[in-house]
Amino acid sequence: MISIQVKADTRNVKRWLSNVQKKQIPFATAQAITKTLHVARKDVIRQLDKDIDRPTPFTRRGFRVDGADKVKLTGRLFILPKQEQYLRWQIFGGVRLPAGQALALRPAKFVAGGVRVDRYGNIPKSQQARALLAKGAFSGTVNGVAGIWQAPKKTKTGKLRKGARMKLLLAYERQAVYRRRYRFFERGQNSIRVNWPRQFEQSFRSAMRTAR
Repeated sequence: MISIQVKADTRNVKRWLSNVQKKQIPFATAQAITKTLHVARKDVIRQLDKDIDRPTPFTRRGFRVDGADKVKLTGRLFILPKQEQYLRWQIFGGVRLPAGQALALRPAKFVAGGVRVDRYGNIPKSQQARALLAKGAFSGTVNGVAGIWQAPKKTKTGKLRKGARMKLLLAYERQAVYRRRYRFFERGQNSIRVNWPRQFEQSFRSAMRTAR
């Protein structure tokens, strides 16, 4: 799982504090960790919007925070499994190989049959199905190019029109090469480093005001 973890060790700090302060330290620390991670969550989503072209709402909802408690002073910011499956390629880069016949579908150079991408630049599954259902469409390889093709229309006599050619509706990708684009760790860790001192100070002051 892709995550950023924050863990606090307060043993060295406690020996300089009063008994009341020592009692409040775990609660204040846990609260500060959780608040810091929530700020970091907002920051990595802002970074996503900068690094990725039009990320979908589903992708933007894929970031979660596990908060800390006063017993276990550890929290984490992580990406949900479904979003992690594809975001990891944007974070780490690499070459993604197909699990079956093809890894993905991409718009052909000459798109026919009414196939369109959505506003996020992706091909909806409904459009992939539409391409397969187009009149004369079939899945196969033509001139070494694998994909969904559309056979040219014939005349009423059953002959092909002069100059008629196969049209590529959607092409199969054999592999996808990704470069590192999304600076998830860089933005998240920097956010934690910047915001932690302020969040801890605020949480500690608040804990001392409510101490009994």
